Amino acid sequence: MLPVDRERKELCESLLPGLIDAIQKAAAEVQRLFLSRSFAVSEKGPGDLLTSADLASNDILHDALTKLLPDAVWISEESAQSEARQSHRFAWIVDPIDGTKEFAGGIPEYSISVGLVADGLPILGAVALPAEGLLFAGGIDVGVFELDEKERRRIQSTVTPALNEASILVSSTEFKKGVFEDAVFADLRLHPTGSVARKLALIAGGRGDANISLYPKNEWDICGGIALVLGAGGKALHLNLETQEWEAHRFNAASLLTYGLIAGSSDLVDALCKRQQEERWPVRREYGR
Repeated sequence: MLPVDRERKELCESLLPGLIDAIQKAAAEVQRLFLSRSFAVSEKGPGDLLTSADLASNDILHDALTKLLPDAVWISEESAQSEARQSHRFAWIVDPIDGTKEFAGGIPEYSISVGLVADGLPILGAVALPAEGLLFAGGIDVGVFELDEKERRRIQSTVTPALNEASILVSSTEFKKGVFEDAVFADLRLHPTGSVARKLALIAGGRGDANISLYPKNEWDICGGIALVLGAGGKALHLNLETQEWEAHRFNAASLLTYGLIAGSSDLVDALCKRQQEERWPVRREYGR
């Protein structure tokens, strides 16, 4: 677990209420559209859906967060990227709806993800699960909180289970494509479910123990969730395709893609990374292959 940085902690404590307010407003609008089914659907590319709800959420978050910390560059799946983004120390990295396919299909396993990065490190995050009435928020210096309509509760650390007893959340898409059919996964308790940001938030909130993904991820898919995992005392590692070693990703990188993801408590992450190295689970270079 990273040591507390006083200046960083003060910044995060000052920003947290505004971040929670912004994502709650976005979540309320997205859930209203989800229930009413009054949104338009288009495609950015084959199978890559975009809804008017994604854009509404993006507008709400952009308006609030760029006022909350004007020095931070804005990086969102639904916005053009600034050519000078890497010159900024701070970055808001946002997915207005993670799990758009689930959202458009009426499946309540979608989320809204916001992460704040300082010098490449996710220091603050919030992930809303609008259809489930849940919101997780926090960071490395302030801890992680679960919020519902009634109260805000600090997440308490729990005992890490043995690997063969751990609840491991995996992608529904990857599971359906047979990524985890190999016998090497047979002793693991895998639970397929939607939205990687949602899975990371559930793990940070003690509702799962680890996440494995073998497909590429964009920074906006994972930044908010990883900030929460770090805030809960865990870690998240990605595969360096050149060295074939698992390492922490520095965000707002030249490429916004990451490869593979293993996240959760430190002991489980270490054990899973070791198994991947020994058993050579195939980490995909492209989505869908």
